[in-house]
Amino acid sequence: MNLDAKNLGIGGDIGWKATVWIGGMIHELGHGLNASHNRMNKTLAPTLGTALMGSGNSTYGISTTSLTSSTAATFNNSQVFSSVTRSDWYASASAEIISLSSSFTNNTIIISGKFTANKPVNDIVVWHDREPFGGNNDYDAVQWATKIIGQDSFRFECPLADFYDLTGNYEMRIGFMHINGVRTTIRYAYNFNNNIPDLSKVVTYKLLPTTGWSIVGSDSNEPGSTASNVLDMNRSTVWHTPWSSTQTPQPHFFSVNMGDLRTIKGLAFRNRDNLNGAMKDVNIYSSANGTSWTLIKTAQLTKVSGSWINVDLNASISTRYLKIESTSSWGDFFYSHLADFGAY
Repeated sequence: MNLDAKNLGIGGDIGWKATVWIGGMIHELGHGLNASHNRMNKTLAPTLGTALMGSGNSTYGISTTSLTSSTAATFNNSQVFSSVTRSDWYASASAEIISLSSSFTNNTIIISGKFTANKPVNDIVVWHDREPFGGNNDYDAVQWATKIIGQDSFRFECPLADFYDLTGNYEMRIGFMHINGVRTTIRYAYNFNNNIPDLSKVVTYKLLPTTGWSIVGSDSNEPGSTASNVLDMNRSTVWHTPWSSTQTPQPHFFSVNMGDLRTIKGLAFRNRDNLNGAMKDVNIYSSANGTSWTLIKTAQLTKVSGSWINVDLNASISTRYLKIESTSSWGDFFYSHLADFGAY
């Protein structure tokens, strides 16, 4: 009885149950098609109502309930809604942001960048999610979708008028919708100060090539997860200190020979998706000979996955050897891990 569509919107206990059951079922079907939770942008809510993938399971059939642009972009690349026959639906696919810049102009967050992908991308979406680790499960993430510019570029304009809260910490997620239904998501952290977004960490620099670089030392590693993995620019391979057998405490380190004298102004770190034990507080050392080390920077790495975490040095330096020492990890684990390392 509660699943009878004729009960939608009639009011009372029966109508409410019909909305919860039918709206909830459609909401969960959306997840089955890779749609994420999100919220209708503030300026669109008066006409488009509640986002189905937000709280739409409690409004469907009672008040206006709609798909957001990011949900529509997800469905646009879903096998269920496609008229194309493919043999690689939902097979492995990946994308990388090779450059990203951000700015705040005319009360609008502007994000633009370039990317590469091993399978073509039809649509790109961005979510701005307040306090992503605070238990809200993305229901309050406002979002935008766009098409590719040319072959490898994108641009988003996100007016603050569409945000509901201009305080606290945010996670910005950029999602690349591959033509075979897979989504690659890359995350950046930022925050608001006095209602103004601090976008200083929402950037991806062009990194120095790591060809010819080598690991010349590390304190320990889990079998199969050696420090050399941080130089392969492959986020699926990681350096991981022991966790399954011998448990060595912090600090942990690895050191790199860049093959020649390099002038650098910053270092870049990239995590795997599982952030338990990701490097948190780090000491950065340089050396001319790989034996005598000078501390040049202490930093705290952001707890974020997918994007590069940039650490600007106090001044540009010329050096050949670098040592990264992890003194604590997110979650206060005894181990450390890192997927990729670079310099700019």
